Amino acid sequence: MTLALPSAFFETPVSISISLNSLSFLPSNNSESPPWKDTGDDPNRCDDSLGEIVPTDPRKSYNMHKIIEGVADNGDFLEVKAEFAQEIIVGFIRLNGYPVGVIANQPLVRAGSLTVNSSNKEARFIRFCDCFNIPLVFLVDTPGFLLSVEEERSKDGLVRTAARPVFAICEASVPMIVLYIGRCFGPSRLVMGTPRMGVDVVYSWPSAQVARVDPAEAVNVIYKEEINSSKEPERMRREKLDELLKNYFNYPYHAAEQLMVNEIIDPRDTRPAVIRTLRTLADKEPNPRPWKKHNLTPC
Repeated sequence: MTLALPSAFFETPVSISISLNSLSFLPSNNSESPPWKDTGDDPNRCDDSLGEIVPTDPRKSYNMHKIIEGVADNGDFLEVKAEFAQEIIVGFIRLNGYPVGVIANQPLVRAGSLTVNSSNKEARFIRFCDCFNIPLVFLVDTPGFLLSVEEERSKDGLVRTAARPVFAICEASVPMIVLYIGRCFGPSRLVMGTPRMGVDVVYSWPSAQVARVDPAEAVNVIYKEEINSSKEPERMRREKLDELLKNYFNYPYHAAEQLMVNEIIDPRDTRPAVIRTLRTLADKEPNPRPWKKHNLTPC
């Protein structure tokens, strides 16, 4: 069975030119490979500016578009649904002439927090790319979920909506690469993909802070008695957090030690590293799974 490109993918009004540009990244049906195009950009090109984009202070934001454009062939990026859920970016680039779907947190908007809308946007894009055999690259920098009354009172609710991109990643059979750029703790790692979910390769920049639990939250549990009994609880909390980070969370090597990251790379080498990996994964075949009638997507 072949699947043609559904017009419903473009839910918001877009210009004809953008629609035609989107089609240039797609095969005519789901049984074909995405079309290759000679972009003239050197696959071994390094970009020195990538190492200067992320601030040393994690509390300061930056524009994720600069990183996407620094990696893409000729800096060309076609964003999809740019006005919706701007805390996450989705769209198409070419790497060595081959179409690639990009999913990236946007630190400039809500610090890149995960929301109901961004979860829906991400899940839909993942399933769309997987349908048309387009590899996926995740650029990760998120403090976690945006916890608010408004989010939980929304039509869907964040708790169950966040399961949709997790489901989509686990179902996807295309090559998937994760690149940690900034923060990513706890359950937010699942929304952006992990090796156990089917991600093929995970890279990290030296600026990344990745852990199974947020140290700022862990310190309140581990040192609860010391903090509560102290005459200056905030000072004690800061001291214990510094101690925790020094002894147990040596970024970015902590993630590599915990097998959450395959390799720590120089930001300047991101483009050639990703292209080499995609070339290796070009003949990836989905893992055989037991037959079942169908899957139940998160409602």
